[in-house]
Amino acid sequence: MTQVVADEGVLAMWSSILAGHLDLRLFANDVRPNRGSTRADFVEPKLAGYAPILLLSTEWELTPESAAYPEQEFTFVGVGEDIYGYFVLKGPTLYWAERFSDGPYSTRRVGDRVFVTVRQEWRR
Repeated sequence: MTQVVADEGVLAMWSSILAGHLDLRLFANDVRPNRGSTRADFVEPKLAGYAPILLLSTEWELTPESAAYPEQEFTFVGVGEDIYGYFVLKGPTLYWAERFSDGPYSTRRVGDRVFVTVRQEWRR
């Protein structure tokens, strides 16, 4: 017998998972996220101007195939670190992480920016 998850069930599950607020953070160490990754695997930048971004539950766009959040911008005052990717936390729990496919991004000038579009897709 094959189990089928209805679209409305998928939307309800993701709404529940994304309820409350999540933190969008960057990582500055050369790590490759995997299923066994934990919060401790990721080192955040120590650059002036860096701060996590709060992702509000009301801003997610949900479909039966994905969850997407509007593009977010990190602007740096300090320089000298490479940014390899981002990760999403809810409290102390790591929800997911992604290494930039075209990174790392270098912070070499005051005002350098990193843009992140958080998107989570699931197979059904």
